[in-house]
Amino acid sequence: MCSRTSITVFLAVACSSCTFAPPIRSVHGGAPGRVSAREVEVGAAANLYPGVRWERETSTPWLSPALSYGIVDTIAIEAAADVTTFWRMGSLGLRLTPLQKKDKLRRFSYDFEIGGGAGVGGALYCEDDTNDCKGNYKEDKRDSMERIAAGGYAGVGFGYRWSWFGVFLRGQYQLTGATNVPLTQWLSFAAGPQFTIFDGVYIYAAGGMWGWVNQMDDGHDGLAEIGTSVVF
Repeated sequence: MCSRTSITVFLAVACSSCTFAPPIRSVHGGAPGRVSAREVEVGAAANLYPGVRWERETSTPWLSPALSYGIVDTIAIEAAADVTTFWRMGSLGLRLTPLQKKDKLRRFSYDFEIGGGAGVGGALYCEDDTNDCKGNYKEDKRDSMERIAAGGYAGVGFGYRWSWFGVFLRGQYQLTGATNVPLTQWLSFAAGPQFTIFDGVYIYAAGGMWGWVNQMDDGHDGLAEIGTSVVF
């Protein structure tokens, strides 16, 4: 039985005038096809979501553990917790990897992920004497941790491996809601290399874009992500 262990680290940022329901998952992960039947995955990643109007008032690292278990070679169940300045979210989902052949030195792989999550978080910036307030939303002075949040996510990933080196591309769509905050859509993608340092030891890095939009607000920016995982 193989196990892989993962922890996610975030550089949290603060936003002074944003309105959004939080994303369920902030990390894309590396290349597809790393969990087979009866294997467990736990790992570590660092992600920076700066945002167009996000001010770096704080840059504290945050931890977000994740756990995956291979039910069969092509299907894994995943649980994760996403923790930043503005949200504390937990998620549970499935990952389908049709081409799961870990013994091949050269191989193409792809996967699909779908799931849901809930927690607390989000932000509302709405001043009644401006045009910021729309619909039935009014300034409520709630802190981010006082807003109940929930939603769903779906994603797809593609990768190709040449012996110890591989490349991958991932995309995610998320729809979330929070207390007194409009439904928010999140769309992101990330691409980069993945390296097999030893058998079962992986390091990856990725860059990409993310964006979010709702009835009152929107934003987009680049992202940078780095991660590692160990199979033992």
